[in-house]
Amino acid sequence: MTDLDDVEVYAPGVTGSPAPQRVIGGPSLNFAGVVSLAFDSTGRLWVLDDFFRVLGFAPTASGDATPTNTIEGGALEGWNLEDIAVDRQDRVYVMQLRGPISSPSAAISVFRSGANREAPLRTLSGPRSLLPTAPYGGIAVDARGDILHSAVVRRQVFAYRTLFPTRHSAVRSVRVTGKTRAAKRTVRWVRPANDGGRAIRSYKLVFRKGSKTLKTVTLKPNRRSYKVSTSKLRKGRLTVTVRAKTTVGWSPKVVKRFRVR
Repeated sequence: MTDLDDVEVYAPGVTGSPAPQRVIGGPSLNFAGVVSLAFDSTGRLWVLDDFFRVLGFAPTASGDATPTNTIEGGALEGWNLEDIAVDRQDRVYVMQLRGPISSPSAAISVFRSGANREAPLRTLSGPRSLLPTAPYGGIAVDARGDILHSAVVRRQVFAYRTLFPTRHSAVRSVRVTGKTRAAKRTVRWVRPANDGGRAIRSYKLVFRKGSKTLKTVTLKPNRRSYKVSTSKLRKGRLTVTVRAKTTVGWSPKVVKRFRVR
């Protein structure tokens, strides 16, 4: 809880009007106005101060404590700091606004866990981001790393995919249907359970007999099946490899064996 010029920490689950367990604030800290708070997984408390800075405090900090971390200047210089959030990797997200009312701009800067007077890892900004520029908004980061940005004045919530995409998981439930002597066989699959934070751009199927490639096909991201003529293949024991592609790269391979007679 914040009283603008200090931070009051209460025991979990308290109700009513209890006294705080500890209070962070004092002449050395000289808070200009505490705007927002966030805890990371280690118990470090991040305080967004209206003095254009973000301060990190040890889990047991009290009184006129010395911050363990300070984020200021650089990417935050000249911006009004609106809100902060922390993701599951303890990265710190800072929501920023600046500029005249007629043409304001917005940004979200992301700093590494334990950042101390350094540049952000990533910044979400620019007209293509469509970040709301209305004041009094807020941000949150979900378990996948996607960013939620509220625009209070517009009564809307904007969602952005994670700024830290990872390699996506493999396609699922790959199967080959149709009889072994059929003129055509159908390969079916289910999209990856985890896209790594980026949309699927295409699928690739590779048909092989042993080490020899018989046919390769690339399909649009909305496809979940492919019908292949057995005349394009060879008789015998074959395999089909199915992979999905995002901007990060290719998913792990899934290989399905089947037979053509």
